[in-house]
Amino acid sequence: MKPGNLFGLTKTALVASALVSASFAFAGPSSASLEMKAALAKAQEGPTELRRFVQRTKPIYQLDYYEVMSAHEQRQELVRRSAGGRLGRLRDGVHPGSAHGG
Repeated sequence: MKPGNLFGLTKTALVASALVSASFAFAGPSSASLEMKAALAKAQEGPTELRRFVQRTKPIYQLDYYEVMSAHEQRQELVRRSAGGRLGRLRDGVHPGSAHGG
């Protein structure tokens, strides 16, 4: 193998490893983490409370206000859809615990 090719492969490997490391460095906490659960609880209280929590804990948790708010809105939509499905089944006469309802 030529020395020039070895340098090119090494350089490519270093760049690829830096890109992978950077993406992990900017990844926020998991939605199941304690800090995200705390942030979602603050989001339930309102946007001002969430913003204060994120600003106060930024050096520790590295949370992003918009990411937390987006996760909160997604959860709210799932709750609405889930509740709508249950209400629809009840309205149609299918009750939870019956042979036809969950």
